[in-house]
Amino acid sequence: MPDDKKPKLHWKQAISKRIVWLERQPHSNSPKIQREIRRLKRKLIINPEGKNGKEEITHCPKGHPYTKANTYVRASGARVCKLCRKEGVAKRRAELKKLEKRLDGARA
Repeated sequence: MPDDKKPKLHWKQAISKRIVWLERQPHSNSPKIQREIRRLKRKLIINPEGKNGKEEITHCPKGHPYTKANTYVRASGARVCKLCRKEGVAKRRAELKKLEKRLDGARA
């Protein structure tokens, strides 16, 4: 391994280092810094395994099942129902067509 590359820290170690760094800052008593420290500490306590607790959710809010064929996974790891996404796109296109017709009628 080259000397210029550091090994990647585990997420818990990275959060712990960030907390220590924030606590050592001269302005660490500011409400903004204290809020960030509390948020990071909650992340370590509430979420010790690094899971977001949404793995057991099997259906989207509209009731469509999360299957491999029906689910799009964003880069952030969030799951998106493809059927809901298609419905949303169709709805936006219909609204745009309606708006275009109103604008064309106003111009004429």
